[in-house]
Amino acid sequence: MFTYVAEARQEAHLTFERAMGKYFGHLDKLTSSAESEQRLYDRLPTTARLSGDPAQVVDDLKIIQDYLGITDVLNVTHFAGELTHEQTLRSIELFAREVIPAFVAVNA
Repeated sequence: MFTYVAEARQEAHLTFERAMGKYFGHLDKLTSSAESEQRLYDRLPTTARLSGDPAQVVDDLKIIQDYLGITDVLNVTHFAGELTHEQTLRSIELFAREVIPAFVAVNA
């Protein structure tokens, strides 16, 4: 699941969309998607994307968990150099500190 968490929801969405657009734009050039009318990113299910402030990511992940019955999540947090090292580390830190604890009691 592609994941980006920031303190501010709007900043998280804008940064995520920009980074994912660049990341998948590179992939589009390497695949037949470059010739397709639909970009790879547009075909990525919304259940494979998480962005927002910690509260929104918790809410979205709970919806995905309920819908798909998942018990584990593999996060992709660095999009081929499209985020700075600091942005990536901060996102991981926020996820660890503010998102994961919301699920500890559920799975205990």
